[in-house]
Amino acid sequence: MNPLGDDFYEQYGEQWSSTDRRNLESLDTANKVKVFCALMANLSPKRIVDVGCGLGQFLDSLAQNFDVDEAIGIDVSSTMLGHARTAFPHRMFIHGDVHQLKNIAKLDLVTFIDVLEHLEDIPGTLNVAKRHARYIAVKVPLEKTWLISLLNNLGLKERKSLAYETEGHLYEFDQKELETIIESSGLEILCSTVTTWRPPKEVLFGAATKKRMAQKPGFSSRVKYGLYSFFSLFPVNMLYPIFEAYYGTEYYAVCQSNNSDLEINS
Repeated sequence: MNPLGDDFYEQYGEQWSSTDRRNLESLDTANKVKVFCALMANLSPKRIVDVGCGLGQFLDSLAQNFDVDEAIGIDVSSTMLGHARTAFPHRMFIHGDVHQLKNIAKLDLVTFIDVLEHLEDIPGTLNVAKRHARYIAVKVPLEKTWLISLLNNLGLKERKSLAYETEGHLYEFDQKELETIIESSGLEILCSTVTTWRPPKEVLFGAATKKRMAQKPGFSSRVKYGLYSFFSLFPVNMLYPIFEAYYGTEYYAVCQSNNSDLEINS
């Protein structure tokens, strides 16, 4: 159960279903799929499920790359699922959470792409997933940068994530913390990589991003928007180190559940 509730994710789904946000997601999806295809080069998953599939773009793109027999998306937002079903009618989409996996047999791969940071019980979620698939792939933002840790230790920010109210992130992780959670869930990390947070300028300073920042209430939000607008005047390559100090990096991992009862195509 997420403390933000179902209504938050219906509203979140409406925001992400806008044309601008869908275009931004398309740009980001291509990079995510590229990274995972490299990590899973030795695997041949034929039945995959993407938990927290959102608009379905990642699911469809990954499925095409691996030429899977069946690709299923699960999400709590009926709004986002509506768009996913329209865009990808050849895929199956289910409303719900990770517990829907009990109704799907013989899975090769379950993915959690930018999902775990939204969940209160991450070990419990991973434990459910590993009972239904041999391989689990995760992608999580590493938002606990040195700057965020410093602000936490000085008491200059709340311990919950900076993206709590806007994006629904409950926690901020560094790599060590995240890998400890994954391994404590009984998963073996087969391979992983950390990529820098370097979205294209169309994402970083896109119209949807600017609009979202401009609408945030409060004095601090206005200050951030002013700095953001100022930074947009500079070449984007000069700005990446500044934004990475604040937003962090991206963690990708492919894990194995060691469940010998499962029959996996590999």
